[in-house]
Amino acid sequence: SPHTHTHTHISTHTHTPSFRAVSLSLSRFRMDAFQNIEDRDGIRLSWNVWPTTPAQEQRMVVPVGALYTPLKRSVQQPATAGGEAAQTVPSLPLVLPHSPIECKNCGAVLNPYASVDIPGRLWTCPFCIQRNPFPHNYAGLTHVSQVPEVAGACTTVEYAPPQSALLTPAFLFVVDVCSDHLSDVKDALLQAVALLPENALVGLITVGRSVHVYELSFELCPKAYVFHGNKIYKPDAVARLLGINNQVGQAAFSAASAGSSSTAPTPAQLAAAHNPHAMSTGGGPTPSAAHAVPSSGRRFLMPISECQFTLESILEDLQKDPHPVQNNLRPRRCTGTALCVASGLLRAVHANSPGRIMTFVGGPCTLGPGTVVSVQLKETMRSHHDLEKGKAPLVKPATQFYNALAETVSSHGHVVDIFAASLDQMGMMEMASVVNMTGGIMLMADEFSHPMFRGSFKKLFDKDANGNMKMVFNATIDVRPSREIRVCGAIGHLASLKQKNPARVSDTEIGVGGTHQWRVCGMDDNTSIGFYFNFVNQGGGPASGQPSRQGFIQIRTSYYNILGQYITRITTLARHFCSALAAADGSPLDPKVALSSGFDQEAASVLMARIAVAKANVMGSFDVIRWLDRTLIHACKEFGTYNKDDPSSFQLSQSFGLYPQFMFHLRRSCFLQNFNNSPDETTYYRYMLNRESVTNSMTMIQPTLEAFTFRQPPFPVLLSSTSLAKDRILVLDTFFHVIIWHGAAIADWRNQGFQNSPEHSEFKTLLEAPQQEVDELLKTRFPLPRYIVCDQGTSQARFLLAIIDPANTYSTISSNPSAAGEVIGTDDVNLQVFHEHLKKLAVAP
Repeated sequence: SPHTHTHTHISTHTHTPSFRAVSLSLSRFRMDAFQNIEDRDGIRLSWNVWPTTPAQEQRMVVPVGALYTPLKRSVQQPATAGGEAAQTVPSLPLVLPHSPIECKNCGAVLNPYASVDIPGRLWTCPFCIQRNPFPHNYAGLTHVSQVPEVAGACTTVEYAPPQSALLTPAFLFVVDVCSDHLSDVKDALLQAVALLPENALVGLITVGRSVHVYELSFELCPKAYVFHGNKIYKPDAVARLLGINNQVGQAAFSAASAGSSSTAPTPAQLAAAHNPHAMSTGGGPTPSAAHAVPSSGRRFLMPISECQFTLESILEDLQKDPHPVQNNLRPRRCTGTALCVASGLLRAVHANSPGRIMTFVGGPCTLGPGTVVSVQLKETMRSHHDLEKGKAPLVKPATQFYNALAETVSSHGHVVDIFAASLDQMGMMEMASVVNMTGGIMLMADEFSHPMFRGSFKKLFDKDANGNMKMVFNATIDVRPSREIRVCGAIGHLASLKQKNPARVSDTEIGVGGTHQWRVCGMDDNTSIGFYFNFVNQGGGPASGQPSRQGFIQIRTSYYNILGQYITRITTLARHFCSALAAADGSPLDPKVALSSGFDQEAASVLMARIAVAKANVMGSFDVIRWLDRTLIHACKEFGTYNKDDPSSFQLSQSFGLYPQFMFHLRRSCFLQNFNNSPDETTYYRYMLNRESVTNSMTMIQPTLEAFTFRQPPFPVLLSSTSLAKDRILVLDTFFHVIIWHGAAIADWRNQGFQNSPEHSEFKTLLEAPQQEVDELLKTRFPLPRYIVCDQGTSQARFLLAIIDPANTYSTISSNPSAAGEVIGTDDVNLQVFHEHLKKLAVAP
């Protein structure tokens, strides 16, 4: 069913033995093992067996990486493989009401891989082999079962100390009043206000030719401070012009920065700096909680319970920017200045506390810093061609401005969301860093009243089983590897905390590198981050003393939830080095066989896709595709079996059988192909790839195609033109689009109204089944995809034809006139030709 949607991969052209599908039972066993680990810990690794020597790592081609979802919440699902009794995966990790127990030498947290000495009340850290005493609350320790971090084999544990300070989240709305859809924006804001907790702080800023910051403390006479739209305002200047006593904001910012800028401020620091924000540990507000902001800033950020009527009144009276706009001009919109002012306001009164700047824009910035296009309509927005030819002079200064703004906002611990509704581009490419570096949400729609936008915006405020919103704030992530491993970097929506410990950080940088700590200002259940590693002195160091010859990685994520609670989540993983594995007869396994046995094709494809996207942001897509081709050829040479200069002898191991197919679809994807996409659309697609899990990312790379026919349940089919038949209905899920495609015969019967006749009830059921499937899918997808219903041969069918593998084209149909499926009018190479060329290059000396 759609709500348990898994990505089904089908090997194409099964007549080619060298690229045959993996054995169903073995493939399902391996994928189930990887997915069970993901359900438990929220992590998938490209390689689950690690190299022992630098030479082995170099020959692996695909880097060792991990895709980690810090807020993964497993759904209880029975596991019945092998006829065993059904078991369930816990829906939540183990939660302990105390602070983590840390190694006094390296700082690693107690985990299931630690050795416990019950009589001595000691535990040995697997990262540095340091013996550590248990804290005083373990004084009565008599059995290992009394140590939940170790006894339950809990590789993921959450710590929620009861003494954590509870901080109130703030939501600052920035509204574009130049938009033609202002009434729809008002409806969205009123919906958001109704869904927020009553103690949440809210503020309002409008942006047009100038920036208006509204006071919310006066019900009878709302007042606004006006900022010129053509200037850059630094945070201190914003506080001074608004008349805010900045000592509180400076105290919070200094408390977070004192000593080390690498870590998030502790609850005690924030409670001291923001005493009026703090709530009692029992969950209820303290007597001063009503004054959620110091008196000087209280006018601009107030609890919803105190200002809801005032805010709603301001929104109802909000009018479109009064400055006239000539027919040949764009509205003057100072979006960059508005974000500067919003950042300065939050920094002055809510620094390093949970906060979001939710920006609603209906067009490009045309005034002041961050301008992406002139006001003259005759000057069009930049295209990919303009970028390639260097004909977009405003791109570089605008990008530099937003990059600097992103650094500032992320250093304050705040999130920036951008919700854009426009039929034209609006500068999302230049503004992307503000969202990416703060962990914000990016949504694009034609208009704010579009069902896709309204549904997606509502899902942003989804609540968990306890009635609390799922979003979290101001997180820091610390990756701690064992001595044999170094951190190369991370790719995702985060910012570096610039902590480079030579014992943990590699000189090779991938993505945001040169550090082992990052800040993620905003996260939700879908946020996934890719970490990359390399190896030094493999098999040596403390790990060599372990009988299993394992390496270890521990990921520590600390964050504030919507209630303001400070939570620390620890995930620890261990994997064997290839030299530790042996064959059934006890002899050492060949390193290549050992490494390939732990290869996760899906995780590797997603990690490679993230690297490709990062490269595509700084170089041409053509060069990135050539790089992908070289790495694929190199991987096939290393892990394939063949006779030189004999393509027919080429074979890939079972664990690599689908990897070339994934790379083929990645080359053709919207992440690397710019045709028919604007720079803003390309930016949005790449943004989504860098935030989603393995399953969702694989749906983007190789979409799923499901067939509905008479007298049999729905079944997956090849993502190929050979699957197009006139007597079936197809459902294509690309993550961004969901398409219901009706074959010509099905469409003809529907148009004749056969579904309305009682004797054709089976046909009616067939028509309804895809719709029911899509409805279930839309309930769980964020953001909502575009929904398209089309018939074979119609214009809307182009969305499906552009995605599928063109197995039959006008150039190949002449050689096989009886080929099944539809003929695609394209010059693109199909998967079979791609495979044949790959084999020739792989076997070449």
